Amino acid sequence: MRFRLRLVAACVAALSVFGMGSAAAATGSGARTVEQGKVPAPQDDPFYRYTGSKPLSEIAPGTVLKTRLTQMHFEKIPLPVQVVQLLYRTTDTQGRVDVAATSVFKPSGGRSDKLVSYQSAYDALSPNCQPSYAIAGGFDPGFIASAETMLIPLLLHGYTVAIPDFEGTKLHYTAGPENGKMVLDGIRAAQHSADAGLTEDAKVAIGGYSGGAIGTEWAAEQAPQYAPDVDRRLVLASLGGVFADPVHNIHYVDGSLVWAGVMPMAFAGLSRAYGINLDKYLSPLGKDLIAKAQNSCIAGATLNGVAASLKKFSTIKFADLVKPQYAKPESIPEVVSTLNDLIMGSHGTPTVPMLFQQGLAGEVDGTFDNNKPGIGRGDGVMVAGDVRSLARKYCAAGVPVDYKEQPLEHGGTAGTWALDTMTRLPEAFRGDRPKNTCASIKPGNSLDPIAFERPGAR
Repeated sequence: MRFRLRLVAACVAALSVFGMGSAAAATGSGARTVEQGKVPAPQDDPFYRYTGSKPLSEIAPGTVLKTRLTQMHFEKIPLPVQVVQLLYRTTDTQGRVDVAATSVFKPSGGRSDKLVSYQSAYDALSPNCQPSYAIAGGFDPGFIASAETMLIPLLLHGYTVAIPDFEGTKLHYTAGPENGKMVLDGIRAAQHSADAGLTEDAKVAIGGYSGGAIGTEWAAEQAPQYAPDVDRRLVLASLGGVFADPVHNIHYVDGSLVWAGVMPMAFAGLSRAYGINLDKYLSPLGKDLIAKAQNSCIAGATLNGVAASLKKFSTIKFADLVKPQYAKPESIPEVVSTLNDLIMGSHGTPTVPMLFQQGLAGEVDGTFDNNKPGIGRGDGVMVAGDVRSLARKYCAAGVPVDYKEQPLEHGGTAGTWALDTMTRLPEAFRGDRPKNTCASIKPGNSLDPIAFERPGAR
């Protein structure tokens, strides 16, 4: 607690020195200001619902539907940082119209020509875990989420920073193609909003780690086709701890101490996003764990974060979640088609320079011998061989790629990725020649679609 208080005090002092504006600053747009201490839960907050008379299907993606002003909060403590929150029109996994929110942090001093879209690793199935809610002073899903949102305006002073709720209001966790579209439409919304204060030709960088890398990578690969207006302004896509091939991740985390708990959450999110009913395949335990995951956040309320919230799901195997004849994900047709749709690089090719970082040290509990047959090493949850192959695929298409591996686990690599990204952002916005390590990236795993296997096959 003392550490957190000191951190908050240091943050407030630094922000005061930087001169970040108050949320009460007038914008002339008529946007309403959120009253301190009066932030309803998202499911009860009309801000997150479109109530206009014009059908959403007739509104262009990225159009701003609502605007409100608030202050940034660290664990419900208000900080002197102005935030413009935008509700915007977007598209879900099945091509249906939807809405999402983004929180835009404005630097002091006039209009900005640099936008960073930072995708938080909020990994959630509950609307209470959304970044926009925590930023406005609502429920905070844990110290990890608070820390990452707190550091952005500090480290990126002088840039406009947008943090989108890229899982949407329905919380479609791990639904990569949808998550990427919501990132791109959030960038459009920030560009369209007079309150966000961006110039018409503002350059854009996107970045995220772990769950945030899902939205980041899918935004980069879909931008040329889905949002060419955004794509032409992109200068960097930085991602670490990358979920490149989901079926490999399932086999990799199977039975692990902490990260096996991601499986029930991921399947809950994918069932929502793709409209599939897995009940006929699930075991009683699988039904119970997926039901418990339906309203959860990946981060706990303590510094133990992931381990605390996933403890009740730890060391499970995929076979525990399903009936005996479906002991492999490859034996469930809906799972096969869904996981194949989530293989990164299968929906397009980025044009923006890419920065990848991936850890190799296994789980945080010290399980360093994590070289699984047919999969190889990873950071405890993400597979390095998959990320190498993704990077090499983009290299072969002529994309400038800087790929780095670290002898660290998932959490440790987040730190090196963040520092590297902060260093690279000024270079990218200046238009410096991007770094390219394509020639030194080792071969990795196959990213080919998986084949359906008859139930009960071994």
